[in-house]
Amino acid sequence: MKITVFLSFLFFISLSISAQNDLKKSIGISSKATAPAKAQSTESSTENTKSTICFNEPDVAENIVKTRTSFYCSAFPFNSVSEAESFATSFRNSDSNVMEFTFVGVKNSVYYFNFSVKEPKDIKWYLNLFKRNNFEFIKYNSETQSIDKALAN
Repeated sequence: MKITVFLSFLFFISLSISAQNDLKKSIGISSKATAPAKAQSTESSTENTKSTICFNEPDVAENIVKTRTSFYCSAFPFNSVSEAESFATSFRNSDSNVMEFTFVGVKNSVYYFNFSVKEPKDIKWYLNLFKRNNFEFIKYNSETQSIDKALAN
């Protein structure tokens, strides 16, 4: 009788352990991720190119730069946070009208900055500032253009 009770006890313990192991497997998350499909976009391939500075604003650029002195921007030309922080310091020191150019974070290889100037300037001033700081492209509200082309307009 003692052996039957003991064997029954072992049987229920093994069932319990087995059930817990099976449960962990069934609750587990398995990934069936695939490579992202190529975007079928007509946008230029410079969109995510290094040396691109990006702005998203609710108004036309000409109106924004004439009335505002603070901006939030993102950029692609960095390989690390320390490189972005160093660049921010260099950018801030590149012109006496730049009050702030501070690294605020990174997400998906895009580096974000707070940017402010002492007084509003025209677009050509901003484009020249970006060019002096080694940006080749500007992306404004999903439209990418080379800075040289924008300066020629």
